[in-house]
Amino acid sequence: MEDEVVQRVFQEGGRDYFQQQPSTSSPSSSSSILQSLPLHVSFDHGYYLLVKSLVLLALCPSGSGKTSLAEKVASVIGCVVISMENYRAGVDDASDLDSIDFDALVKNLEDLMKGKDTLIPVFDYQQKRRIGSKGIKSISSGVVIVDGTYALHASLRSLLDIRVAVVGGVHFSLLSKVRYDIGDSCSLDYLIDSIFPMFRKHIEPDLHHAQIRINNSFVSSFREAIYKLKCRSESPDGHSAYAFHGTAHTDNFIEMYLRPPSASEEARTNDWIKVRQSGIKYYLSLGDQRIVDKHFIIRPKAEFEVGRMTLGGLLALGYTVVVSYKRASSSVSNGNLSMSLETIDTLSETFVVLRGMDRKTVGAEAIRIGVNGPWITKSYLELILERKGVPRLNTPPLLPNTSTAINQEKAIVAPRPIRTTPNLVNRLEDLSQPWTRSPTKSKMEPMVETWHFTSSDTSHRSSIIGIT
Repeated sequence: MEDEVVQRVFQEGGRDYFQQQPSTSSPSSSSSILQSLPLHVSFDHGYYLLVKSLVLLALCPSGSGKTSLAEKVASVIGCVVISMENYRAGVDDASDLDSIDFDALVKNLEDLMKGKDTLIPVFDYQQKRRIGSKGIKSISSGVVIVDGTYALHASLRSLLDIRVAVVGGVHFSLLSKVRYDIGDSCSLDYLIDSIFPMFRKHIEPDLHHAQIRINNSFVSSFREAIYKLKCRSESPDGHSAYAFHGTAHTDNFIEMYLRPPSASEEARTNDWIKVRQSGIKYYLSLGDQRIVDKHFIIRPKAEFEVGRMTLGGLLALGYTVVVSYKRASSSVSNGNLSMSLETIDTLSETFVVLRGMDRKTVGAEAIRIGVNGPWITKSYLELILERKGVPRLNTPPLLPNTSTAINQEKAIVAPRPIRTTPNLVNRLEDLSQPWTRSPTKSKMEPMVETWHFTSSDTSHRSSIIGIT
């Protein structure tokens, strides 16, 4: 569904009321605002329904969503988005529930609900600590979105007016791939506990409290392609003289490629799993997902965040780190366009990379700043494999050229791969989705069958949306 359609719905007064019963409450109250909303919907349908609901929820309770959904909703409504990532303590595991400062988050939400300005913390994942705070003003829309993995936690549920869960998607695709790679030697529950150990204990029970449950298909991540132009830096010191203005931002990444336990000696990089570490955050993507068109590298937004224990779980299942390198990036952004100087330690080379959401804009910017190539359409992985060759099975991963490195990461010893049955393929449709599994009645907290929201005083109250 196009954003223009949702914007028009927002301007024309929000969701329609179908078969609404006469209400004896005052006009200021808003009962049955979520009447007839389905629980299980697609990403587009959930986005559409959520925006339509929020238009009338400006005077009564509201909800929240995951990052992409939260950003899309906020772009239409113009509301406040609070990320739970900023409420973490300085710990090494970015998925640890105990690191969340729920008390500070509750206080900030209560201030916004009362129409007060508040200060929220700012967390830096490179430095692994809080670096300050920033002010959030209470805005006229009266809607606040809480974005986070634990947004439906019991500590927050009493403050949330709409509870939204975004499930499925690329996480389910990862489970399907792992089961395909290792065969039937492990049960589905064992795979879930190995790859997403926090899910069953801290996340799955909260999903059943969602009033709108959105199944985000993997295809949704491919819509906004990223266009890249890449060439070697002409400057011997790795600095650029190109006229691209802005404040430089420096990031340091460790990028790893994991080979399945059942892989052969043949270099099938599309079967590998890429893991990118940035500070205490880990991001995962499946295969070398890109398209080359002339000088352009076209990549989908197919990378998603995982916990550190996901990497450990994959290694325990028999995946091995076959290639590992460090990428230091100094980038300058201007809207949806950015230019980066990226140094790959294994190659001992620096590259100029232009990125953008529009192909013509990226090409025009390259001409304007005088970047003329020669263009490189191969990935860093391909360049490394051409120079180093493909490591044989049961050999250590390719190491950087530098003999020593500052703040060198601890080496990860991969366990011995498990033995699997060859040529055993499980179809995606044959794999039941764990996200929809219901707990036993004894483990479920009491739930209300229908949703009726009332508010006796809505003049200064913001609506809070929780998305997990």
